[in-house]
Amino acid sequence: MTKYPPVWQGGSIVALSSLFYLYEFFLRVSPTVITHELMHHFSIDALQLSFIASAFYIGYTPMQIPAGKLCNQFNLRYILATAMAASSLACLCFSLTDSYLMAIVWRIVIGILSAFAFVGPLMLTRRMLEAKYFAITTGLIQFSGCLGATIGLEPFSQANKLFGWQTTLGYTAMIGLIIALIFVILIKDEHNLTSPEEPSHASGFILLKDKQIWMIAINAFCCWAPIAILGELWGVKLIDLKWSGGLKPEITMNYFWLGVAIASPLAGWLSDRIQSRKKPLKLCFILSFIGSVVLIYFPAISTTLEKCLLFTIGASVAAQTLTFAMVNDYCPDNMAGFAYGFNNVAVISSGILLPPISGFILTMVSDGNQINGVPFYSLENFMHGLAILPIISIVGIISSHLVTETYRANA
Repeated sequence: MTKYPPVWQGGSIVALSSLFYLYEFFLRVSPTVITHELMHHFSIDALQLSFIASAFYIGYTPMQIPAGKLCNQFNLRYILATAMAASSLACLCFSLTDSYLMAIVWRIVIGILSAFAFVGPLMLTRRMLEAKYFAITTGLIQFSGCLGATIGLEPFSQANKLFGWQTTLGYTAMIGLIIALIFVILIKDEHNLTSPEEPSHASGFILLKDKQIWMIAINAFCCWAPIAILGELWGVKLIDLKWSGGLKPEITMNYFWLGVAIASPLAGWLSDRIQSRKKPLKLCFILSFIGSVVLIYFPAISTTLEKCLLFTIGASVAAQTLTFAMVNDYCPDNMAGFAYGFNNVAVISSGILLPPISGFILTMVSDGNQINGVPFYSLENFMHGLAILPIISIVGIISSHLVTETYRANA
């Protein structure tokens, strides 16, 4: 029988490791606040800007499975500390470049190194805590990401006004190096804690022949669309074109991340409570569809309703927690790292595919207006460019109906 450390000890280590996910999320969403500055600095349009945003995922996504396998086999203290330090240095390099091409390269490098930021804490959770804590702990890890996203909005916006975006990212890199040092000192990972059967390349790739794994992955892809489209790229711009009740759009956008933060652990707890992953999963996609349609297409909505809709759409992203809980239910220990990585590939594929699609549509429907040399996109343009969000929600509703229930009573 597997022997675990005390809950407080295991939980504290997982919580500490989730600082990497917080930091990585800050780096991921920061372009949404400095879209104007980036377009001006590199002399680019919306489509080219979307490539800077999605470049993160070009590195992040293919590295997920290798990261999962490494986390499955080696001590996570040194893996997380090394990746954290290297991503901080890549952030510094991004802040110093004047080349559009090198900006994309450094965003790719940040993405590669950030691949460990979510899979690592998940593996620590599996090693340090009993299975019954997995769903809610995954939600709490997601909460840390939301905190990073919140810091990447209004606080980053204020720092940008005070110091400029390049200096602010330089300070961010210094903070990351400090966190990496803390990981080396405080994270304890006894790799033989769960004594899993040694994984092989073949055992991992067997999962790719499993229909259930692919159905979970489709749900994972769909659940991330609100973050890929609104949270990380066009949310602030969209809000700026609508009524914001006197609040800055960066502040209003925090209601979106508040929804993600509150609903993620709540969805994990609820799915254990009602002994079902499918029911709350389907509910999340229904909320995403209704919220996105009303927010994007209904004219003259009140600021109160706008905030409620942002919260609702953010809450729908809690589906991510449920897809990882389904993977954890379904996969044995020796395949866990591979399975987490593959599922995260599906999640983050939204970040690669959807921003360029929305950016392309915006560019195509734009009338070419510019303000101070920067392309201007109207609310009508955004109605076309963001149509992909409710469409993906419909796909999610269908896929959540087709996936097999995985809940099992965890001892």
